[in-house]
Amino acid sequence: MSAGDALMSPAAGDDAKAELGVNAQFSREAESVEVTPSGPVIGLTKEQLEKYRNEPFYRTLRWILFALFWLTWAALFCGALALIFLSPRKVKATPDPQKNANAYEIFIPGFYDSDNNGEGDFAGVVQKFDYLADLNVDTLILTPVFKTDKDHFSPVKTESWSEIDERFGGQGGFESLVKAAANKFKIFVDVPINENATVDKLVQGVKLVEKLGADGVYIVQPSNSTDIYDAKNLDLLINGIRSEIPDEKFAIYVNSQELLDLATTKANVVVLDTVVENGENVLDIFLASVADAVNGNTSLTLVQNSVRRERLGSKLPKENRPSLLSLLNALRLVAYPVAINTYGDEVGLLDSASSRHESYLGYYPWDESANHKGFTTFEEALLFDPLVPAGTTDDQSDIRKKFSVLSTIRRNFKFGAAKTTKHTVIRDAADGSGIYVLFFNPDNQDAQIKYSDILPSSVEGLNKVSIIHDDGVDSTKIEDYTEKVEHFEPYQYRIVKLHNK
Repeated sequence: MSAGDALMSPAAGDDAKAELGVNAQFSREAESVEVTPSGPVIGLTKEQLEKYRNEPFYRTLRWILFALFWLTWAALFCGALALIFLSPRKVKATPDPQKNANAYEIFIPGFYDSDNNGEGDFAGVVQKFDYLADLNVDTLILTPVFKTDKDHFSPVKTESWSEIDERFGGQGGFESLVKAAANKFKIFVDVPINENATVDKLVQGVKLVEKLGADGVYIVQPSNSTDIYDAKNLDLLINGIRSEIPDEKFAIYVNSQELLDLATTKANVVVLDTVVENGENVLDIFLASVADAVNGNTSLTLVQNSVRRERLGSKLPKENRPSLLSLLNALRLVAYPVAINTYGDEVGLLDSASSRHESYLGYYPWDESANHKGFTTFEEALLFDPLVPAGTTDDQSDIRKKFSVLSTIRRNFKFGAAKTTKHTVIRDAADGSGIYVLFFNPDNQDAQIKYSDILPSSVEGLNKVSIIHDDGVDSTKIEDYTEKVEHFEPYQYRIVKLHNK
């Protein structure tokens, strides 16, 4: 019988005893039940509890435990806040085309063909976004975009700055590329200057691509520049663009040595075209302008290659050339806040064997019978020369891997003017936790290098060094490099982090 049955059963009468170890007395008049234990009670009685509650010792003990509880809770809360706000955080530099872009210049007709007509196009660039993302570049410079002579593709043969070349997909194809690039890449357009160009035509072209969604433009001063293209008139062009497009987020890159002579310019980035005649002193040339890389609101950068002249690699000595090309990539990506890479730099491309046009523009148009559209099926490598497809050799594959890793590492830098020596490039960490140092051997011979001998004496932290692995990951294992000596092969480089804590 349940307790409820025992209490409510008519047979139980007014008095009922439940078989639960207790006596229950039900009163009909009071409509209540009085329950008393039928055996000894285990525990303290009410009187005993009241007694202990009022004793000074137990009262003090309760207050102490109460205080300890809240102090412990407060300590845990403060500890959690400290972990959130004081723990080292992985701060990365946000890609900004005006200050620290990692740009990649693409020659559209020689890049990737989406419709099997033998010529690259806008849709082909979109189809290779995964390849470009793997390189960790964040800005694409497209050329040519405007309508060029029907028998040419070179940007210097531009005929109209008010039309997008239909051979690459026309205005619709360009707009589709811009939309596809949203949240992936910033899109810049090469604005060529030739004998048919006027300031009005150039400004008209810039307004067109800005309206179609471009994030900026790249203006190259012709090598055979006349008075109309001198620095003064280039600056007038830049001011004209700023007047028509007041949006400060719209970036302007200008490739012009002469523009540096002006006291001020509204260009965001001034690009120096480092023409190397025979490969000698190429490292000195690359490092010569690092100290001037940031001048007020304008950044300075150097280009290794261009769609307008011979590939640098073709001028370098063959001995250890892949290592030197990889080191040049490292200097460009580490030393300069804005890095401009020409398509193929990531694999150390040389001039092609094509006789159809300028050899530095690659091997295109492609025959319909060819089993490619600008890239090989092996590791998705650029097809710049049918005899040696880019990226298919161990050397080229290694250069590409290092390029991708360097592009990842540079996101940890605080960009400003870098410090350099004959053997080092030094960058502050974006999170303030120390500095990154690119150590390199500038000679075409092996060398034993003691780190303390080549690092400027003003730089501290060799006793707290962690190695950046080949995959770009910080080992986090702290070592003392004060007396460390390592073997460097010709043009070999290493990146380490010197910690300040």
